[in-house]
Amino acid sequence: MERKVKSTSMDEGSSMPRKEKPGMIDYSEARDRRTAHQRTVRRRDYIQLGRTKPPMSVGMKAFYRTLVMMAICFVINILLPFDADIVTLPIKRATTFDVSLPKVSGAVSSIEHHHFTSEGVNCHGWLVLPKLPEGTPPPGIVVVFHGLGSQKDMGLVRYAESFAEGGIASLVIDYRGFGGSDGMPRHMIDPMKQAEDVVSAVENLIGHPHNGKKFDASRVGLFGTSLGGGIALVAASKLGDKVGAVVSQSPSLDGLENVKFNLQKRGFLSSFRVLLAAITDALRGLCGYRPAMMKMIGVTGLDFSVLQVDREELVAYYSKHPARGGG
Repeated sequence: MERKVKSTSMDEGSSMPRKEKPGMIDYSEARDRRTAHQRTVRRRDYIQLGRTKPPMSVGMKAFYRTLVMMAICFVINILLPFDADIVTLPIKRATTFDVSLPKVSGAVSSIEHHHFTSEGVNCHGWLVLPKLPEGTPPPGIVVVFHGLGSQKDMGLVRYAESFAEGGIASLVIDYRGFGGSDGMPRHMIDPMKQAEDVVSAVENLIGHPHNGKKFDASRVGLFGTSLGGGIALVAASKLGDKVGAVVSQSPSLDGLENVKFNLQKRGFLSSFRVLLAAITDALRGLCGYRPAMMKMIGVTGLDFSVLQVDREELVAYYSKHPARGGG
């Protein structure tokens, strides 16, 4: 006799058959497919997170774009300065100072070349001796030096002539990197190094073979104008008793006050332009490029220069100075 067997289903992981009831839906197959899909998605998400970074916000994208643009401008600014008035052409030491001597007045007995070494750099000066009666002891001597960005052929001989009229000898010097002195880069303003140049000039006079014959280096004075006036005070503090007198004429003493004055005279934008030029020069130096230079003196509001003066004052300034001999 044939026996009818009722169909059954089995749960996953179970050996017991599950009886089907009328109207009952088997979800086991759909559940198994869903579980496998979730495992696949989780595995895929895990792999993606391990290989890529989370999405970047719009603000961060803008920030990084700005950094890239700044880096590009930085490189361009070093290779090609942003300002057309910034000069990067090389300046060579003038050789005219090696052979030529300025004309002097009748109070001067003689003027001659004088060389001394400052921190390994050969510096140049003019030794100006006064006319003295026979039998007069050697005169005392004054070391004369200029201010910001200037050199000895820009009017300093006139001071030496005045000292000669009073029976005083003078050593008119160029800082390193200016005029007849060696040193690279040219025309770099470094007050502390320039103070060392003055100290070296005095020590050279003290140990010079002409000391006690042409001049008396036991009676030494310093004469500086503008930035040179501040340098004179710094050099005198280093020399101590080796210096008997100091003339600090309209000295530059406070850098912060100078900044305040320039801000008032130039305005913020012009002062910021000078600051950018200084930063450009510093960056070019770090990268081994030639220095970035700007004009020394010019008309207020018209020229891009370190010093700003009125047109009439600029004309008067140059009228007092002979033609610059280069350097």
